[in-house]
Amino acid sequence: MPRILNNSIRKQIKAYSGSNKGVLLRSYARSGLYGDMIRNELALKGMPQELQWLPVVESAFMPRAYSWADAVGMWQFIYETGKRYGLTRTGFVDDRMDPFKATPAALGYLSDLYDMFDDWQLALAAYNCGEGRVLRAINRSGTRDYWKLRLPRETRGYVPKLLAVIHILDNPEQYGVTLSDLHPAYVFEEIQVDKSITLKDAAEVLDVPLD
Repeated sequence: MPRILNNSIRKQIKAYSGSNKGVLLRSYARSGLYGDMIRNELALKGMPQELQWLPVVESAFMPRAYSWADAVGMWQFIYETGKRYGLTRTGFVDDRMDPFKATPAALGYLSDLYDMFDDWQLALAAYNCGEGRVLRAINRSGTRDYWKLRLPRETRGYVPKLLAVIHILDNPEQYGVTLSDLHPAYVFEEIQVDKSITLKDAAEVLDVPLD
């Protein structure tokens, strides 16, 4: 992804290295839980590794995050988009909250948007506000330059936030940021069971506390 540095991005760098530094550091620390998995998925799809930092902007790497627009999870899927990319929601489970299911779905959506726009800034804008809005903005303005489009206020700040995070994490010392230690990645095995099992029985079999 291009390392653009303009006034909009400088403003967000100032925020993330100043008043929002705590949010950035907590997000960075949480990224350790899922970073290897995200980087592997990006590599499999041939997508820019910088996209691993998009959850900083979306959810601060919190899988149970909710937004005012009813977007849910680390990648902030609304229900319809999640359903389109294979994420199930029932009375028992919401796959949007599962980072290991939501990550391939989110990267699939981003990849489709890049195929549509052939530009990562436009693809990211569309991820935030929808491809229809971005297409209408392009048609109204006659330009495909993200920085010249009339987009919703949140979307106008969305790409600069991600690019600011990338700048800071590329060169934390330059911006006076000392990065936190990463949380250790989740290590687990997945077993398919053929009948219901109580958590109490599962805990006894695994010899782990019920909590």
